[in-house]
Amino acid sequence: MAKFIALVSYQGPLPAGYADQPAPDPAMFGLPAEDDGCRNDPLLGPPPVTFPGGHDGFLGGEYDGMGEPDAFAATLHTVLDD
Repeated sequence: MAKFIALVSYQGPLPAGYADQPAPDPAMFGLPAEDDGCRNDPLLGPPPVTFPGGHDGFLGGEYDGMGEPDAFAATLHTVLDD
């Protein structure tokens, strides 16, 4: 994860061989120094939720899109309450 954070935080073009560099110290990013391989972080662990109405399910007719705003809102409340 530290290597990924360093990669996406890099400013400018990546130099040749950048991917071959060792990962930075995870503590630089507030991560534990040891990695046991588990990926149960609450930000990474929850299963995806399908919201009613598709990509623009929250729209109620504005911008030429008609989703399912009431069902979308109910699903959103359920997800946020969990």
